Amino acid sequence: MIDDYNKRKMATARFPPKITPQHVRAAMRRYEQVIQDTCAGVETSCASCGEFMAKAESELIPVDDDRLRLMKPPEDVVQLDNCSIIDGSYQFCKTCFNTLNGGRIPKFSALNAVNVTLCQHYPTELEDLTLVKEYAIAKSHPISTILKLKSNNI
Repeated sequence: MIDDYNKRKMATARFPPKITPQHVRAAMRRYEQVIQDTCAGVETSCASCGEFMAKAESELIPVDDDRLRLMKPPEDVVQLDNCSIIDGSYQFCKTCFNTLNGGRIPKFSALNAVNVTLCQHYPTELEDLTLVKEYAIAKSHPISTILKLKSNNI
């Protein structure tokens, strides 16, 4: 019993641990790496509204498809995100895909001045930002993202 008491006393003497700036920086690096790795494996964004989605959930429309004529304003410049082109097709979320199939302009598209984050307009200085840093400095981002972090044990 005395040994147990001494073990508990030693454990409580070390609590709470001293958290140094190095601990905080290391924790932030691990957090950013987990977020980056998780997003890179499963995430893409809609070419029209910019909504994040799993790659398996995206719908594809070829770049030269007639359905995309709605996305060309009078200046004849397609208002879709170039980063969403994969193998010659734009990736769309189900909502925008269904809207385009119905012959209408998606509600949250660049043509309606909602999705203003087209990657072809990104300054070169901002290209290598992590997701966390990008969201921290964004003036506005009308589409939000919720990330659910899971431990590796689950």
